[in-house]
Amino acid sequence: MRLAWSPFATVWPDSVGCWKVVMGLDADDGRFADLRRLVAGADRAPEDDPPEGASAAELARLSDRLGRSLPPLLRSWLSICRGAAIGPGGVFGQRPDRPGLDMVSIRDLSPEWQSLGWLPVAGDGCGNYYVLTEGGTVGFVEPMSDPGRLERQVSSDLLSFMADLLAAHQVPPG
Repeated sequence: MRLAWSPFATVWPDSVGCWKVVMGLDADDGRFADLRRLVAGADRAPEDDPPEGASAAELARLSDRLGRSLPPLLRSWLSICRGAAIGPGGVFGQRPDRPGLDMVSIRDLSPEWQSLGWLPVAGDGCGNYYVLTEGGTVGFVEPMSDPGRLERQVSSDLLSFMADLLAAHQVPPG
């Protein structure tokens, strides 16, 4: 993945107190084209509109509703898909019109997620969730077992997770 300077550069402390700088991803990165293709080809109900990306205003509203800034990779992902009923249990974003796809509504189901800094990014279709951790990894949570514990890490970053999830749930050609 190629990183390039962007006005969306973000600085925050990591888990050991060091400051790190994360730049916005270069818009012509090949991963974006692949993700757009996977989103467009993902299984969805025929009555649902094709997924679309969030606008800058929607991203700002989501950040306000969450009470925190959005990590750069999450902003990048949401610019491709603002939340949609695709994949096994949907992918979440700024969707107050559809509470089952709304990141804030899903996060508020497990209040400890806010204190842990976790953001729900997708569901598995069985009542379990994939969350973006403060460290940028994606973990799997079984709320009925323990909503405050990651069962396992499933991906080292959000964009890889979404690519893998959606690649497994594409509409067959033809």
